[in-house]
Amino acid sequence: TEHTGPLVAGAMAGLANWTFTYPLDVVSTRQIAQGLRLRDAWYGNIWRGYLPCALRAVLVNSATFYCYEWFRK
Repeated sequence: TEHTGPLVAGAMAGLANWTFTYPLDVVSTRQIAQGLRLRDAWYGNIWRGYLPCALRAVLVNSATFYCYEWFRK
């Protein structure tokens, strides 16, 4: 419907974005924070912390899409 469309679209967009980019973000963060080489940064659990990140992405992006559509009207 008119009200849930932007909420669902935003939630799916945020979830898809972080699902595809989360491992790359973890690796780059490890490289910067720990001074690791790329090969060494891939070792270990690269999905640790994904659930809170995904929940935040769903909430933030659904609210952002909804507000954008609301203000556009």
